[in-house]
Amino acid sequence: MARISEIIRHFTPTERRWFFTAAALLFVGLAGWFLFSYYAGTTEAPVAGGVYHEGIVGQPVTMNPLLGNASDVDRDLQELLFASLGELGSSTPSTDGLTWTMKLTDGLLWSDGEPLNADDVVFTLESIAALENASPLYATWQGVSILRINDREVRFTVKTPYVFFPRNLARLKIIPRHIFGAIPPA
Repeated sequence: MARISEIIRHFTPTERRWFFTAAALLFVGLAGWFLFSYYAGTTEAPVAGGVYHEGIVGQPVTMNPLLGNASDVDRDLQELLFASLGELGSSTPSTDGLTWTMKLTDGLLWSDGEPLNADDVVFTLESIAALENASPLYATWQGVSILRINDREVRFTVKTPYVFFPRNLARLKIIPRHIFGAIPPA
């Protein structure tokens, strides 16, 4: 080390600037190469457990997704509490675009352990269609009929082909019949 410092002392000011510039570039290049190598060979993975905290500003009015999105707080809570139909299974349209068959994924459970099945999907659509519920989604689902095929399949039928129906179908939040079925609409 003493030998290197003696050599550097004999440099002219221009040589000294070039030497330190080259040394700095070498250091930055090695540090960049090390970081690139580290991140290229590392995969981020979540750790099991822990607690999730989310802050919101305001008070929730309704957590029922069928009663509309009154505020950002309500929408945030609904996104955390309810899955959309598109997340729960897959849909297949008929060739004429009037019938859509929705097949739910096997083994779906509500957070309380009760099974999520076709009865919940039918109940959700019937709840939207019930005038006493005054759901703002009524107009979106007016004229759509639903038929339960089995525990995992339902068939939606529209009167005329509707280009936005697949999007509406995928975004429909399903509510649990075993909980909301016992609550009067009022």
